[in-house]
Amino acid sequence: MTFCSLRQIDYLREACAPHCGEGDANAPDAGADTAAPPLDASVDADASPSPCSADAGYRALVLCDRPLAYFRLDEQGPPQANDTVDGSAGAYVAAEAGAIAYGAPGAIAADSDKAIHLDGNGYVGGGTALSFPGKAPFSLEAWVAPEGDNFSYRRIFERLVFDGSGQPLDGYIVYNHTTVGAERYVDGGSAQVLGPQLGNLAYSHVLVTFDGSTLRLYVNGALAASTPTDAAAGDVTANLFFGGTDRPGAGWVGGLDEVAAYGYALDASQVTAHYRAGRGE
Repeated sequence: MTFCSLRQIDYLREACAPHCGEGDANAPDAGADTAAPPLDASVDADASPSPCSADAGYRALVLCDRPLAYFRLDEQGPPQANDTVDGSAGAYVAAEAGAIAYGAPGAIAADSDKAIHLDGNGYVGGGTALSFPGKAPFSLEAWVAPEGDNFSYRRIFERLVFDGSGQPLDGYIVYNHTTVGAERYVDGGSAQVLGPQLGNLAYSHVLVTFDGSTLRLYVNGALAASTPTDAAAGDVTANLFFGGTDRPGAGWVGGLDEVAAYGYALDASQVTAHYRAGRGE
């Protein structure tokens, strides 16, 4: 059989219909923090692609890797950015008219799905979700196309708690500051990974993982940097932002697409598969 029915929920039920019977007793545990199992080689080669293979398209591949949240950012206007996983919504927030342009060219090859373009004065708010307390593993993923001056800690992701002087205490951030980078904060200390400079006006795939002991940064499918970090984070309340923040001067400038978060660390093969699927390779 083909192990593609990772959850018996609506978004995969439709995709798996050609291959998977509902209620399969051999289906993997939906709560397991493991990568999608390999496809069964016995599947007929003439059958349509399994939704757990790159041949089924980028969206299906991401969903089969069990994200906690997945925003395609393909809406034609505000106020809601829809989460493909469970139908919940983030909020498009613009400090001025035109700060967020909808229907911008998307990152994914051979996919008509659109993206958003930000001018540094808008962002998407995701509420207080995705805390990842203790040493809880996670992955953060986005396709970004920087435009012009993106050299002032322009946010791709931010979920931070600050002290009274405005210094970060706890949480995480993914940003561009001359080069792309990410930091995980615990009690005012941080672990940082820095990658290459991103190409101007061209989409790059940026993915950060934490497995409980190591923070890793992948750019365009390849490992760019890693650093050990085993401090246990508190379960603090903070707002999640992507494409900016509610504080001025740190908003993303350029294209933003296909934002996803996972409750485990994607491995290198999964990261490469996402990048190649997005490029249509």
